[in-house]
Amino acid sequence: MLKGLDQLQRQLKEAQEVLQALDGDLCTVNFNPHDPSSIEQAIQQVENVIDERTGQHASNPIIQPLAAEMKERYRSEILDRAAAARLEADE
Repeated sequence: MLKGLDQLQRQLKEAQEVLQALDGDLCTVNFNPHDPSSIEQAIQQVENVIDERTGQHASNPIIQPLAAEMKERYRSEILDRAAAARLEADE
């Protein structure tokens, strides 16, 4: 029982450290909304920053799903912004 509690406390401490590293401005990306490869590069840049900041703790069962969710959220945000920029340019 105590071993499991120690492990959970360690995982929570790691998660707290990673969350602090991910807090605030993650990074700034620029992309051409009309160029799919530029959009994909921006997405990859964000994912790389998340991977760097989660670092050695990426296998932590608390951090792993959080990092995956963040990547998906930022991917969607970039795709949405690119689509909006294309629509604006077409008007």
